[in-house]
Amino acid sequence: MIIVTACSAACETCQLKISLWHNGVCRAEIENVVEAENLPENVNVAETENVTQNENVGVIEEPLQNEDLDQYLLHPRNTWPYDITITVHCKLKLIHDIKEVLGSCGELEEFKKSCFRHYLDLPHYMRGLFQAQYIHNLLLCQIRFPGANVGEMWFVIENTKVRLGKREFCLCTGLQFGVLPDIFLKDYVLVKDGFHMRYFAVDGYLLLDQLLNRFLRGEFDHKGDGLKMALVLIANNNLFTQDYLRQVTYWLMLLVEDIQAFNSFPL
Repeated sequence: MIIVTACSAACETCQLKISLWHNGVCRAEIENVVEAENLPENVNVAETENVTQNENVGVIEEPLQNEDLDQYLLHPRNTWPYDITITVHCKLKLIHDIKEVLGSCGELEEFKKSCFRHYLDLPHYMRGLFQAQYIHNLLLCQIRFPGANVGEMWFVIENTKVRLGKREFCLCTGLQFGVLPDIFLKDYVLVKDGFHMRYFAVDGYLLLDQLLNRFLRGEFDHKGDGLKMALVLIANNNLFTQDYLRQVTYWLMLLVEDIQAFNSFPL
């Protein structure tokens, strides 16, 4: 969900700065999402170096003559009508709360150095919820055609093929690609003197709602605790779009105890 959300937010403002990450290296700071493409593979580019771009960030292909793009749809058009409600859990209010709480405890500057820093630039008038229905409708337009890379997502929009690949993902989200560590395979064990042990009961479940309420109270015991809570909350709520009544993602609780590892994940 976050891919389209970040991209649409940037396209609406045309001035949202987003860091372009590729193979773990920050390539450029750009002012407009449609400026970046054709970055070289495995070549380091200094963060301050100007990068000349010739193509849009998203690869767009015009259909072949008389090509019927509907034949490639994963979901045929006759299946598109639905009478269900799309439930949305990721609320932009969390961004405002993070600014307020971390600003009051002196940890906002550290958040601005994190992998989620670009969320702070979302325009203030984008109140309420992310556009889950828009994303749902976009996914209905997903296509798969002969020769398409299995590592990319393609959509048909206004009779054109539009690609969402690794470059577009890294640009729109500021996140990275890499080999996943084995942290997912480990049983969750409380980190000694970690914020879970210090702020919450050491047994039983920890719900996102409990974590949010404690975060909103502020007044943290140790410097850095507010930042850790904010990172877990924004990952769970805005990236994973989880309901606050669900449990936290426990491997995130392990990962966030090492801020450097969290920001460079999954490398």
